[in-house]
Amino acid sequence: MTESKRILVVDDHVYIGEMLEELLSDEGYELTLVKNGEEALEVYNSFAFPLVISDINLGGMTGLDLLDKITRMNPDTQMVIISGDSSPETRQKALNGGAADFLPKPFEDLLLVIDTVNQVMGRG
Repeated sequence: MTESKRILVVDDHVYIGEMLEELLSDEGYELTLVKNGEEALEVYNSFAFPLVISDINLGGMTGLDLLDKITRMNPDTQMVIISGDSSPETRQKALNGGAADFLPKPFEDLLLVIDTVNQVMGRG
């Protein structure tokens, strides 16, 4: 799998990662699933990921903290923030922090998830 199709998914709810993996692998993406920000940074330092999809509430490091750290490490890496808190304030915090997009959970429109990822990855 080429580096350009790799996606790092960070969510403490395993079923979210597994659902994204099933959905996006059908689109030709290779996903790596981790449960927290610390593990995400460890994996991110070992492999090239053009896209990181992260929940905000991870326990310990937040998804917004992770967004800041990854943006400092490699500004070319795109991030999509996902959260069960879909308030306008949370969305704005993510976008102001440099996220390419924000998707509320639970995912009500799976085509929107695919379209968002394809667009961020330059395939949409």
